[in-house]
Amino acid sequence: MDLKAISQRLFDIIVFVGCLAFLTGCGASRQSVPGDKSVNIDELLGDDNVEANDEKTNEQEVLRLLGVKPEEETVVNADAQVLEDTKTKEFNDDLERLKQDLAEKDREISELRSELTVKEMKIGDLETSKAASEKKPQIVLEKETTEPSSDFESEYKRGLEQYRARNYESAMAVFSALIQKNPNTTLSDNCQYWIGECYFARFNYNQAIVEFERVFSFTNSNKSDDALLKLGVSYLKLGEKEQAKSEFLSLISSYPTSEYKNLAQKYLSEL
Repeated sequence: MDLKAISQRLFDIIVFVGCLAFLTGCGASRQSVPGDKSVNIDELLGDDNVEANDEKTNEQEVLRLLGVKPEEETVVNADAQVLEDTKTKEFNDDLERLKQDLAEKDREISELRSELTVKEMKIGDLETSKAASEKKPQIVLEKETTEPSSDFESEYKRGLEQYRARNYESAMAVFSALIQKNPNTTLSDNCQYWIGECYFARFNYNQAIVEFERVFSFTNSNKSDDALLKLGVSYLKLGEKEQAKSEFLSLISSYPTSEYKNLAQKYLSEL
């Protein structure tokens, strides 16, 4: 039985009970006629019992007339409780689902913020390297190299110390100053190579590639095979596998006795 039918029956019951109560009240208000020798059943049974019995009888009669059995009334109440429990469970399930969705959105926002921070750092590095490149004076390279002075060597060692301490900005400043001072020493190409390493360490692989490429412009560089290896690795970091493969192959063919040959072959085997 659906809720609409139940509601209609309850309304009919209320109307019927009201009518019976009215009729019963009218009967009870009649005064006894003098000389009437009929037996008053209310007096024999007592008013309370009679009223209780009448009430119960009236209710049962109403239910009978409406076709509602006592067991059906119990079922209706049970169905109403089941319906309420079902709605409560659905509400709690929806609430828990919303909480999970909110937690997922918070995680996505956190990841996006992290990615944004990394991109901003890369943009900052690109702007810095661009500004530094624009400020660099023209370097004139000679065909012959000379041994560095003691001051040059001392500054070179200081630049390496700064690099190993992860003070990359300071290290780049030292190496750049040395190249400007004398680009034609046997350590000048090393300075250029370590500038590339500084950018690589800061995850600025695009600028690292630019700096490693400049190593080849120095005469008789002893850092060419190092630069080729790091060029290959930098391209790998950028996801450019074909270009990385080209750099590793170039290292193996151009420098067959290089200490980095086996490492280049290892990278090739993994491509």
